[in-house]
Amino acid sequence: MQCVNVALETVDVKHIYKTQTIANNASSLPWNQNMEFPSARQRISRESMLMAVAQIVSLRGTCQRARVGAVLSRDGRILSVGYVGSPPGSAHCIDVGCQIENDGCIRTQHAEANAVAWAARSGVSTEGSTLFVTHSPCLSCAKVLIAAGVSKVYYAEPYRLAYGLSLLESSGVETVHLEESRHVV
Repeated sequence: MQCVNVALETVDVKHIYKTQTIANNASSLPWNQNMEFPSARQRISRESMLMAVAQIVSLRGTCQRARVGAVLSRDGRILSVGYVGSPPGSAHCIDVGCQIENDGCIRTQHAEANAVAWAARSGVSTEGSTLFVTHSPCLSCAKVLIAAGVSKVYYAEPYRLAYGLSLLESSGVETVHLEESRHVV
């Protein structure tokens, strides 16, 4: 498989929140008055929406080295999410600092692995799913994704080492680099 580059539109979360707030208070407004609804041409793609969700999920991360978010989906619907963080009940980097070995923090679990683990814990099949992740998977996460049956990976930023992408591609998992890295404004 070959890596594909795709440019996606930016999602203005402030506008979405404002529109949602108006919609939630619609009982005091005549229907559709002062409300903005996007036309079919203005509506964001599912890919942009799911990458924006991954960006938002990354804000839950607890490692100071990188905020990474992941969304597992099938047919444009979210199956599971994950972010960089310590195992439940363990100390977090934001509280006690990172534990660095071999140029990486070993205190935390990566976002992709957490998304797969939550799906497994919840009894959700990941066979044939698509992953949206803010950074391309590392080698260990790539192995987990292949074993979990993920068929396609969209990523916004390349990871510092390309071994994970190479393994995914050689294993038949399609990878797509989204050229617009900031999907949430």
